[in-house]
Amino acid sequence: MRIKRITSDTQISTAPIIILGYQMFPDGSNTGVVEFYNEADSSKTAASKISAGRCIATESKEAIFPSPLYCENGLYVDLTGTNLELFVYLK
Repeated sequence: MRIKRITSDTQISTAPIIILGYQMFPDGSNTGVVEFYNEADSSKTAASKISAGRCIATESKEAIFPSPLYCENGLYVDLTGTNLELFVYLK
């Protein structure tokens, strides 16, 4: 397992990759939203969205998927929220 720290929209991979879960940490005053896309670029096609999460300003959020998410096209992550910190667990 490897962990990737993300603080802005980013392309994690353009090759197949597996997501095991994630943790989100807001800055204490702003709500955060994360959306994961099975995309090899930043298209953010609705049909390619594979997961999303939201945390309120004062609470972190953790999600460990019971079945890992396989992204055959790659992985793009879209973050919304000021000073949001995201850790993605990858295989």
